Parts: sequence; structure tokens; C-alpha cells
Amino acid sequence: MKPISSSDVDAHITALRDHDWNIRWHAAKALATAGDTRAVEPLIAALTDPDAWVRWEVAHALGNLGGPRAVEALLAAMRDPDQWVRWEATRALGSLGDSRALEPLLTALHDREAQIRWEAARALANIPDARAVKPLITTLRDTEPRVRWESARALGNIGGKSAVTALMTALRDPDERVRSEAAQALANIGDQRALPALARLARETDATTGLPTSAALHAQTAASQIRHANC
Repeated sequence: MKPISSSDVDAHITALRDHDWNIRWHAAKALATAGDTRAVEPLIAALTDPDAWVRWEVAHALGNLGGPRAVEALLAAMRDPDQWVRWEATRALGSLGDSRALEPLLTALHDREAQIRWEAARALANIPDARAVKPLITTLRDTEPRVRWESARALGNIGGKSAVTALMTALRDPDERVRSEAAQALANIGDQRALPALARLARETDATTGLPTSAALHAQTAASQIRHANC
């Protein structure tokens, strides 16, 4: 996408205060791709916009622009009353990978909205901090399958050997995607203790076709990776 000019940036910053919510939304959307840090402070001010869709787009723009002030504002936006603004703030913080987001993201693992819980788990995969491991192990038992599979994926990135037992248990999850993600997470960790559990999953077949399930194929690949890494 062609960068917008300096004068256009000024115009969009002014438009953030327009009386029409649609114009404010389009202004925030344009500033998200501008790459101009002059927009950061006006966008932070726009996080108090009365329209939730404008605040959502503002959070997206701040996530693109980054920087310490943007992170501070996004941390505050995680307490927004609108679930989609909280979701976008969580997603943006995950993309920035700033360690200051750790505690708010751990809190977001317990949000009443499932999409925020799974986005928090995904974001924590980008913040390598051992304090996230136990909470992510807990969310492997979340009622929402996507929260469980994002938690498994995050543990594969940051969990290390302390997550192996929980991930082996997740290989028996009723959701196939969770089983697949747990297998890949164990491959990433590379601990040979997982090999027997992976071997059991590798024998799983589809009840209709009799062919190996996707989870079984992931388990086979994971076991091969672990054996190769430990040769």
C-alpha cells in the first residue's frame, strides 16, 4: 500500500475529531498504515471515542505504530467495556511482544469472553516469561477449544520441560485441533518423555474412513522431530 503523505496524515489526525463516527473510523484506519508517529498521541486521545468501532480501529492503529506510549494506551484499552476493543488491544499487545503486557494478559486469560481468552493465550506466546506457564497450563482445561489449542501452542513456545506433563494430557483432549497443537508443542520442546504418549495418538484413526486423523499425523511428525533432535 502506498504511504500517505504528510499533509494527509495531518488531515486524518484532524478527522479523528469529526462529528461523524464513520469519518473518525476511516481516519483511524488510514493512520494505521501511515507509519507516522505524529499520529500516536491523537490516536491515544481517540481511545476515549464514544463509538466502540472507532476505538477498535484506534487500538489496531496503535498496535501497528507501536512504541512505549502506544503500549501504555493499549494496556488501558484492555479494560474497555466493549469486548471487541479489548480483543483488539490484546491482539495488538501480542504483536508488539512488550513484557509490560504480561500481567494484563494473564488476567485476560480469565475474561468472560472466549475470544479474549484465546487472544491472550496467543499473545503470551510472544512474551517468553516463565510466569505465564502455570496459567497457560490451567487454560488447557478451558471450556472453549480454541483457548485450549492457543494455550498449547503458547506452551510449545515458552513452556519448556515444565509444560510436558500437561501437554501429554492434552494429547487426549476431545478436540482434534487441541490434540494436534499439543503434539506440535511437544515437538517444539523436544522432551523424549512425550514419545509414548505421541505413539498412542499416532495410532488414532477416523471412525468413518479408517484413515489416520490429522492429530495422528501431527503426532507422527512430532515423534520423528523429537527422536531426530535427541540423536
